[in-house]
Amino acid sequence: MVSNLQLEAFSVSGRNRVGALAGQAQDAVIQGVTASGHMQGASLNIAGSNVGGLVGYALNSDIIDSGTNTSVSAVDHNSGGLVGRTLGTRIRTSRAQGPVTGTGAQAINIGGLVGFLGAGSTVENSYSTGAVNGISTRNGGLIGVMASGNPASAVENSYAAGDVNAPDTGSSGGLVGTLNDSSILHSFYTDDTFGEGPAKGEAITPSQLEDISTFTDKGWDFTGTWTMSAENGRPALQWETL
Repeated sequence: MVSNLQLEAFSVSGRNRVGALAGQAQDAVIQGVTASGHMQGASLNIAGSNVGGLVGYALNSDIIDSGTNTSVSAVDHNSGGLVGRTLGTRIRTSRAQGPVTGTGAQAINIGGLVGFLGAGSTVENSYSTGAVNGISTRNGGLIGVMASGNPASAVENSYAAGDVNAPDTGSSGGLVGTLNDSSILHSFYTDDTFGEGPAKGEAITPSQLEDISTFTDKGWDFTGTWTMSAENGRPALQWETL
């Protein structure tokens, strides 16, 4: 277990499985870890870059009460503000701030929080606010790709409030870029450029983002999990204000 750790002012560059805390986390519990700096996937790799602001590749792990304020860039697959790629991993009460950028045609699967949310992975009570910038496919404000599998990936009670600057190829979205056999419940996004519809979450306006009833009407917990930020008026996680 890694807990209660702050990583600051770093610059990390690598080819595959690149993260501020770990390139790969397997059977791990990460709780109360924050990171601020710059991550870069510097070259093409046959298995993808797997670049994350905190963890490059998370397998069968739990990431809880953790967050990044990190710029992430990569030239290959799977880039995320928090995690590049997951498999069987549960992310809850966590967030990512800062831009995530793909800089080449192979830079697909880009997400503000997670690039590739693999089978058996979930995102709960989490959010991202950084811009997602891509020139290729599968770009999402929160998740680039939600994968099918047994069990399929899922997102619940989460939101994305960053711009998605990417081609409108049918695989970009304000919350999720590509949605396979997966589920999204009570989750929101503010960039409705692609008009993808309710299957990929619910589009809301900036004013709705600042209205607590938008979220309490869907059963979000503002007693023990969420709060409305005094700084910017949108939902934040209670651990951020401690």
